[in-house]
Amino acid sequence: GNAIRLERQLNTGLNVSRGNFLNMSTTSFSNNSQELAAHSSPGAPAIFDTSNKQQLVDKIDLCSFSPNVDELSCTEDNLTCPVMLVVPEKGVFVKTGPESNICQLFDETALIQLIIDGATHPVSRAPLSLDMIINKNECYFDTTKGNFIIP
Repeated sequence: GNAIRLERQLNTGLNVSRGNFLNMSTTSFSNNSQELAAHSSPGAPAIFDTSNKQQLVDKIDLCSFSPNVDELSCTEDNLTCPVMLVVPEKGVFVKTGPESNICQLFDETALIQLIIDGATHPVSRAPLSLDMIINKNECYFDTTKGNFIIP
């Protein structure tokens, strides 16, 4: 219904589906550079080469956690992944852009798939980079702004 239509609007041009995300094995991507090379887009910019992708996946693995509403002092709506449109079982904070202090919680597997596909940030369209992947302890929920921010 509406969630699927919204997901398609937000991800125009991305060839991804909920089924693809749910069937992926995160650990296979974290431990297998060949898997990343096999999924590389031939026309992708240099920023998306295999070694950069592997570094991004490694940092995601390092920064991922199981989100908890009580621990993060926010509502479930604030924990909704902008790609999957659900609260992830395992998530990672991602800045909306390289210069931004605002973070969003992404589903770990969905974010890895975006990196494999050479996609940009689905909201800001900024290229995904190491400095955009944030450790859970670096981000907190600002109730006045209604966002996760880096102080």
